[in-house]
Parts: sequence; structure tokens; C-alpha cells
Amino acid sequence: REIKKGVLEIRTDPEGVEISVDGKKLDVVTNASLELPEGKHHIELYLPRTCYRYSFTVDISSSQPVSQTIAMLGALEVESFWLKDGIKSTGPQLDIYLNGTLVDKSQQLRLGNLLAGTHQLEVRYKDVTKRRHIEIRPDSPLRVNYSVIREAAPKVDDDGVGNVVF
Repeated sequence: REIKKGVLEIRTDPEGVEISVDGKKLDVVTNASLELPEGKHHIELYLPRTCYRYSFTVDISSSQPVSQTIAMLGALEVESFWLKDGIKSTGPQLDIYLNGTLVDKSQQLRLGNLLAGTHQLEVRYKDVTKRRHIEIRPDSPLRVNYSVIREAAPKVDDDGVGNVVF
């Protein structure tokens, strides 16, 4: 008996995403047209730069080609606030870095078209640096807020030795 085959067309934005079918990595990348045996198949797409994986199941039929278009881009929003006595107001400009590169100096920033996956976000204000890994998802903006607290420096009442823990 002859095994019938069907066509699966995979389009991604951006293109060049690795493809695995039923657990086997293929030598082709998106955007691609694949000829597969009829039946259900597990498809996995992988972006090596950000370690993002997306998987889906497709039912292939020789009578009808299947086309899948998958967005692999997301958005990030970063905003700062002053916080004093529980009241928020527009915050200071922050130095915002993404994956080690200065993106902007801003109070409010929106970055679109970021590759889905894990990125390192670094925010600097004066002599304070905050770093965190963030996960960008396609078509789902991530919003990160930074509250800068205004308060007086604590008074130190000691004889110069201070509190030292060993």
C-alpha cells in the first residue's frame, strides 16, 4: 500500500526558525513547505537565540494542504514611578538595557517586535542597578513597572563601628 503524503506550509515572523517533526529536527528552517505522511504530527519550532519553543499538532491530509502562520515576536513596556507616602507620580528617567545593550533613557518605554523568549532586562537609576530575566511571549505585551521610593537616608547613631555581622 502506498503511503499518501500531504503538505504543511509553516510561516513565521521572523523566518529562519528551526523545525522538528515528531521529535526529529529537520535540516530546513522556516519559512518552509514540508511534505509529510498523512495523519497527526507534533511540530515544534525553536528560536536558538532566545531559547523559545512553540509546539502544535497538525493533521495532514493528501487532499488539502495545511498552512500555519506563527508570530514569534512580542512587546515590552517599562515605566518608572516616584512613590512617596503611597502616592504614585511620573518617575525619573531610567537607563534601560536589553541583553546588555542600552535601548533608551526614558520614564516610559515601549519596545515592539522583540523575539519571543528569554531576555535580560537591566535598569539603572543613579547608582542602583536592577537586573532580571524576562520572558517575552508572542502577541502578549509584558509590562514592567519600577517604583523609585523617595525617603531620607537612615540616621546612623553609632561610634563609628556600625553593625558588623561575621
